[in-house]
Amino acid sequence: MPSEINRTSIGLHKFSHHFSASHLLLTEDFSEGLHGHNYYVEIELFGNINDNGLVLNFLSLDESLSNIISTWDHYTLLPSMNKDLQIKENGNNFDIQFGSRFYSLPQDEVKLFECKNVTAEFLAKTVAISMKEFLQSLNNECNIEEVKVNVWETPLYFASYSIQLTRF
Repeated sequence: MPSEINRTSIGLHKFSHHFSASHLLLTEDFSEGLHGHNYYVEIELFGNINDNGLVLNFLSLDESLSNIISTWDHYTLLPSMNKDLQIKENGNNFDIQFGSRFYSLPQDEVKLFECKNVTAEFLAKTVAISMKEFLQSLNNECNIEEVKVNVWETPLYFASYSIQLTRF
């Protein structure tokens, strides 16, 4: 008979945390020019209930997730490691070129990421890693074993990323 695994989860619904941002998508098969989305983020934490009867205080989770995604709200999110995308500083702007497409954007309205494409998958992973770092900063006050993040790019399409936390 298999042993029973007891685990509780808490989460925040996708409509409670959102940000608006633009990005490009450049792959070998196709490309999408500069366009934007209203991204919605949901998060679920799996772990054990602590002595206070909580997995984690909802307010702490809410504040941490808000802090992570608010830095991307109303920015253009660009990949700095895409070999087909040229990004050059030009005064206070970034001049961006892909093939015959050319954009010039104010640097203070752009977030550069070390990746090949800023996708929903990449954003979900980035949020999960940032949340893991936040949870690890709580030291022994945290009984979280797994973080799962969904980033909704449209009402139909989302990417999910889960990360296991080691006991600390």
